[in-house]
Amino acid sequence: MAGANVTYGPTLFNRVADVPASAQAQTTYGTTCDMKAYRPSGEGLTLLADVQYHFRMYDNNNTCRWDNTVSGLVVTEGLNTLLDYTLKSGSGGVPAWYLLLVDGSSPVTIAAADTMSSHAGWQEESADYSQATRPVLTLGTIASGAVDNSGNEAQFSFTGSGTIAGAGITSANNKGGGTGLLYDVGTFPDGYRPYGNGWNLYLAVTCTITAA
Repeated sequence: MAGANVTYGPTLFNRVADVPASAQAQTTYGTTCDMKAYRPSGEGLTLLADVQYHFRMYDNNNTCRWDNTVSGLVVTEGLNTLLDYTLKSGSGGVPAWYLLLVDGSSPVTIAAADTMSSHAGWQEESADYSQATRPVLTLGTIASGAVDNSGNEAQFSFTGSGTIAGAGITSANNKGGGTGLLYDVGTFPDGYRPYGNGWNLYLAVTCTITAA
């Protein structure tokens, strides 16, 4: 049947996409076959990794001075870590995670390429809270693509005055250190927030991965 037009219809395992005539191919036997594209079942969906930080700051009279929630940027190193520990290395390589504060004394810029050893656009606030190390991020049960530390919020107890620009997640607990992995950094979009001597910050964190 040289020269006959042969087309392939949909089957149980795929859907047939319309393609322009330029996608047709002439075989060595003279038969013209329509080259059909297979559409993935998840077409149009994108996985979104997100972190939300909920800050509640109380002064030394236990009065709430400010209460804000911001979304962070999961940096490239954080995305690579997700792929590594979930699909490649396995759960045995998952580190503990800790929370850091971003200093608000100078302008702040967050970049996807930021790492703990290289983040020229921001500095960590590590001198003015009493804990010897960064507070641990203690996450609860994973459900519906989300996990949080609502059962064990992190606390920062301040011994000085200044401002913070946001918070982040890292795999190292040494305050001000440049080692470990950086997962995410989130900052206030409308200015920095104050802290004072004797104030306490409670930080709730929600991590999600959703198909949108």
